[in-house]
Amino acid sequence: MQNEIFQNINKIIERDSKSTTYKFALLRGVIDIIQENSPYLKRFSNDKVTMPTGLLIEKWLLYYYPILESANYIPQSYGTTNLAFGSQLKRIIEAYKSRGGFSAFYNDLKTKGIQGELKADFLALLRTLQKTITTQPMKYIGGSFNDRHWSIFVYEPGKAKRQDKDIDIQYLVDNYGSFSIPYEYYEVFNFLGSFIGGQDSILFKWAEFSVNASKNNLSMENVLNEKLKAPLTQGMWLNRNRFTNPF
Repeated sequence: MQNEIFQNINKIIERDSKSTTYKFALLRGVIDIIQENSPYLKRFSNDKVTMPTGLLIEKWLLYYYPILESANYIPQSYGTTNLAFGSQLKRIIEAYKSRGGFSAFYNDLKTKGIQGELKADFLALLRTLQKTITTQPMKYIGGSFNDRHWSIFVYEPGKAKRQDKDIDIQYLVDNYGSFSIPYEYYEVFNFLGSFIGGQDSILFKWAEFSVNASKNNLSMENVLNEKLKAPLTQGMWLNRNRFTNPF
């Protein structure tokens, strides 16, 4: 059974739709939640592991905030498609520029909650993130080998609780439903997730070694870019020249 799960995960990464980075954010988020051994993880008798969707929303905020905050444009989709929540998250980013930036935002979310005039904008952002996560990557992941939707991730909306409080992590856990994955996938993500996610991959560790050996004169980004380079074969070179020098 585990061999089949490994093959399925490989198909998800390689073959499932990649028009945006949503698929990668979903997989990374689930792996991080599992490897952090969240106390909200629950296993039921039907061999499903369930966790709050709010924890995934938290992870997506952590992943996409620095990307959208960056002075360098980092594409997250092909063509002219924009992230569904991009403009809403940028409003929060802009508001926190004068309040301490990314760290201040996350400390507020963890401790006192998002308050005051930002509350309405932040709630709207959370609703969009919930809808994006559950109706896009959760619904379609696994489509490369299962001819049906919701083949791996199953979403349960749940009942929203009171909203007359500041928006913190517990609020995310309580108000955005839950989702489940088969226990076999949980096991693979638990034992091999850091390799799938990259933090313990050979390539990442090699690059980390080079950065440390340089006494941090090199960045991980630069080293990884160099290690990912590959030589052009003669056929590739001819094809490239065909487009760059047609005459």
